[in-house]
Amino acid sequence: TISFIMGTELLVMAFAQYCGELQSRLAYRLQQKVLEQQRLVKEEKERSEQLLENILPRSIIESLKISKKSPPEEFDEVTILFSDIVGFTDFCSGKTAQEVVSSLDELFSLFDELTVKYGLEKLKTIGDAFVVAGGLPVRSKDHAERVLCFAMEMLSTVNKFNEGRVAKMNMRIGIHTGPCVAGIIGVRRFAYDVLGEAIAVANMAESTGKASQIHVTNRTQALTLNDFVFNENDVEISIPTYHPFRGCFLVARLSSPLNELMISPLRIQKDPRPSSPGMIEVEQDEYSNDLPSKRF
Repeated sequence: TISFIMGTELLVMAFAQYCGELQSRLAYRLQQKVLEQQRLVKEEKERSEQLLENILPRSIIESLKISKKSPPEEFDEVTILFSDIVGFTDFCSGKTAQEVVSSLDELFSLFDELTVKYGLEKLKTIGDAFVVAGGLPVRSKDHAERVLCFAMEMLSTVNKFNEGRVAKMNMRIGIHTGPCVAGIIGVRRFAYDVLGEAIAVANMAESTGKASQIHVTNRTQALTLNDFVFNENDVEISIPTYHPFRGCFLVARLSSPLNELMISPLRIQKDPRPSSPGMIEVEQDEYSNDLPSKRF
């Protein structure tokens, strides 16, 4: 009888130990499943956040999280760059739609990297047009300088992109500094958009510019005279409801991290006619579109 009782006790203890170990294993497996689910949820959240940041500025996303609305903002001064591919119809001839889209995607992806490099906001792409803003949604004092640097590297990027290609692309760029209103448009497939003088005049500056040149209004020029060299242009940039602006072409950056003179990918020649101090005449020839950005 005593042996039976002791055997029963040992059996009960062994069974209890087994149940405890089994419970520990189940708890561990459950914990691992929970951790795995949390990791997947975190990755999905990060992926969603990244997708949102590719559509909207971070400050707008945070505002939408709090109030589900983002009221439009007025900006007294921002710099807008409006660019367009010259002769895009000719470039597309003889190519399939997929080849055209693939080429645009490759080139515009390079531009996207430049927007990150210079801390600018990509506003939109409209067909073969690429629009960038400086000074919004986060306000800054050096937005004009950063947009001009972006424009110069944009042309250099196009020149490198054209290397080894039969059909070459040329960009026409317009830049203006002025006021605007920015905010979310619509409720479905919404986008962060800009309205007002800044983008309207930048668009007109691009339309009245020249291939492979950076057409800048006199307002942007006035803000960056200490850092850049411009070549005056006789074209008046005029839009109804806005007073007219004068245009000029960006030639070079006077100051750089290496204290060098960065020359826009254009040919610079002396003009025998009298010119104002600091004036540099630019002549574009048939080879200038293929010249890389130069440093002197």
